[in-house]
Amino acid sequence: MDSSDSYGLGVVTRVSKKKKVSKNKKKNWRKHTDIKDVEEFLEDQRLQLRTGGIVADKPDESLFFEDKKQDAEDKGRRKKKKIRPIYPNLEPDPNIKPVPKPIPYNPNKATGNKKLKQKVRELNQLEKLGIFTPGRLDKLQVSLRQSARHREEKDKEKASRESGTAEYDLWGDSADPVSKAYGKKKVDEGASEHYLRVTKKVPKKLPIQYFDKPTKVPAVEVEAPGASYNPSFEDHQELILATYKVEAEKEKKEEKLTRWHSNIKKLSARELEKAYMQEMSAGIFNKADETAEAGDGTTIEEDITPNPPVVPDARKTRKQRRKEKEEKIKSQKLSTDKTDRIRMNEVYRLRGIKRELTKGEEESEKNKKARVEKRAAEAGMPKQVGKHRVEEPDLAIKLSDELCGSLRELKPEGDLLIDRYKHFQKRNLIEARISVKGKKQKMKEYTRKSHKDELQTLPFRNAKRNARKLLK
Repeated sequence: MDSSDSYGLGVVTRVSKKKKVSKNKKKNWRKHTDIKDVEEFLEDQRLQLRTGGIVADKPDESLFFEDKKQDAEDKGRRKKKKIRPIYPNLEPDPNIKPVPKPIPYNPNKATGNKKLKQKVRELNQLEKLGIFTPGRLDKLQVSLRQSARHREEKDKEKASRESGTAEYDLWGDSADPVSKAYGKKKVDEGASEHYLRVTKKVPKKLPIQYFDKPTKVPAVEVEAPGASYNPSFEDHQELILATYKVEAEKEKKEEKLTRWHSNIKKLSARELEKAYMQEMSAGIFNKADETAEAGDGTTIEEDITPNPPVVPDARKTRKQRRKEKEEKIKSQKLSTDKTDRIRMNEVYRLRGIKRELTKGEEESEKNKKARVEKRAAEAGMPKQVGKHRVEEPDLAIKLSDELCGSLRELKPEGDLLIDRYKHFQKRNLIEARISVKGKKQKMKEYTRKSHKDELQTLPFRNAKRNARKLLK
């Protein structure tokens, strides 16, 4: 609604609030929905279709073009570059003609000049006869020198390439070029040169123990011939004997344990408690530390002194002190004389000292050999990597009545997964483990309050049920 101001200050427009209409019916949708933007879009689409198609689908070449023509007005408007007075001498002089482009002289190609063609022809004929002009001769000598230099450079490149690709047996003992630097094996010199040329580095010298394996046990051990599905009688008997020895050793250990346990006296709980108290109270009640009690109830401690008291009459005289000093000097002199005499006698027992030295060297050499033999024997034995020792698995064996000559009727012994697992332990790749079963958790048992009420009313319910049965 519009209203004019009475004072002439201007016009004030009042904007009416937008009317709220419910659109829960299709009639209200059509009446109160603004679709002007949709109609405008559709009208634009129709116009584009009438005037050559939709613009969005057309390529850029059909919509735009590059105006390469320059307007005459723009040419007139463009200002000419003014030459600055500082650089007039750099501009070319219009009175002097420029130097023509030089044409390179090529005797093999004929040019348009007749005189030049004839001269080239004559020079070619003279060159065929072996006659050269001084300038041509100089050029030929320069080209010969350049070709010789180029050939030398090519030969050097070829030699360097050939030295860079050394030839040696890849799978032989001397295959690894690094092993020479490591000091493991002797290899060809060409292999080490190739390694240095390619890597540009001197390999670090690793310790000898770096190449040692954790054990000398092979990855796959071959079973005894008696373990075959169709073994010979002798091989089968040898395998049975080996298994018998293993089982006999186990029984011997078990008997030893039972024998040791049988000698231990079993005590009752009362006797154990008495022995424990006696052991714990040992040394607490010592009679030497007790105090002597007097008749009147007072305690008198024993006077124990390390040395008797000094009496004035018991002091040493000067004569006694002088004699003690003389005795002391005499004993010192005797001890020094004895040490000198022993040293002098050692000169005369050089043979005995040599015998002792040779004997010590022999013993050390013997111990060294024993240590080497012990290490060689322990190389094939499993080491204690973890907390537990590696236990040897039981030998898979078939008795004589279980043997069969066909693989179809053969029943397998042992487990392949367990066998590989034990073999990893034997090769010191993983630590030995034992299966530990977890302790069952003790649960506290109690009755709920709701269950207590039901238990109390249960006898009454049973009596009621029995009464109904009797009435029926």
